[in-house]
Amino acid sequence: VQPLPNEEELAFPADINEIEIEWVTGDIVIMAKDVKEITISESDVTDERYSLQYQVRDTKLEIIFCEDALLSGFSLGKDVVKDLYIEVPMDWTGKSIEIDAASANVEMHNITLKEMDFDGADGTADFQHCHISDLDIDTASGDVYYLGTLDTLDFDAASASFAGDLQNTPSRIDMDSMSGKLDIALPEDCGYTLTMDGMSSRLSSDFEGTSMKNGSHVYGDGRCRINVDGMDCDVTIRKLETYFIYPTIDPTEETR
Repeated sequence: VQPLPNEEELAFPADINEIEIEWVTGDIVIMAKDVKEITISESDVTDERYSLQYQVRDTKLEIIFCEDALLSGFSLGKDVVKDLYIEVPMDWTGKSIEIDAASANVEMHNITLKEMDFDGADGTADFQHCHISDLDIDTASGDVYYLGTLDTLDFDAASASFAGDLQNTPSRIDMDSMSGKLDIALPEDCGYTLTMDGMSSRLSSDFEGTSMKNGSHVYGDGRCRINVDGMDCDVTIRKLETYFIYPTIDPTEETR
């Protein structure tokens, strides 16, 4: 495990296809840009003890908030706040990104992945123009926003909500939350089967012709299986519009 020199940027071969991050507080920004290598950097660190630690194992890059976090877990408190920046080539297709965060916010732009795991407490996660096959999120109160495509979503939360404009029809969406909300937009030619298991959960859908079959709300061919389990989890299903509320990210634009 090595420290990142303060205010420096490190580059790694683009054949790195797994990234694992353990972070405490601050922002984690991961973007596809017009670069040939994978680069990492962080915001200014006044004390070198708090420089991030990294190591590469085969095609996996591991990043840790700092040496103290490596030795004592997430017990640093919130006195040390810093941001992590990762850039990957525009044509990069990752096998997986795994983020374990205390109260860090995550931003991902134009990223294509097979698997994404995010485990957080109260930090938000914002995915813009991403294409992730399997997205697994476990959070307490950090809301999640998503624009792009995905195949499966597993969303476990205490009181967090998931809002997404999905440009494809997923195969499965599972949500388990005490009082969160699921608000998704699906293409007009979608089909879904929604099963809700909650004491006061409610459904609002833009898709006319949704019917009840065997205790589930079914529209079209019902191919997207949506399961929502919670005490008070409202579900909103909208029709995907051609205009999105999220702007296209310019890969040449500076992010910091």
